Amino acid sequence: MPEETMYERLDEAESIMKKLVEKYPTKFSNVDCITVSWWSITNKEKPKSCRTIAKIMGLKPPVSLITDQRYIVVVYNSDWTQFNPAQKAIVVAHEISHIEGDGSLSKHDLEDFSSLIKKFGVGYINNTELPNIVEEDVQW
Repeated sequence: MPEETMYERLDEAESIMKKLVEKYPTKFSNVDCITVSWWSITNKEKPKSCRTIAKIMGLKPPVSLITDQRYIVVVYNSDWTQFNPAQKAIVVAHEISHIEGDGSLSKHDLEDFSSLIKKFGVGYINNTELPNIVEEDVQW
């Protein structure tokens, strides 16, 4: 029987999200921080076949009927702990960029993520020299 996946609240990501939404209200105008919950998988390494860094998922009824949260973001702790603060901020920015004005989640589409790609380049998450968008001012 496979080992049960263990999750732990990722308070650091939630704190970064709040700072980004406050700092860039136009860029992240669709994000209500109360509705987004961040979690890390703590007891498993990310499979080599998994290409995503984090994944945002929308909650649907009946679960959404009993909580204010509408989205859950999951990241492997083995990835998260390897990132520097700038990379963590970019991961958070990327995931909350999926939230559309109508509450739906956008797919990975070059048009939807063009501001991140234009600003930081293709494969930006692997760039350890990224600016820390929480501490530095970035023009989107």
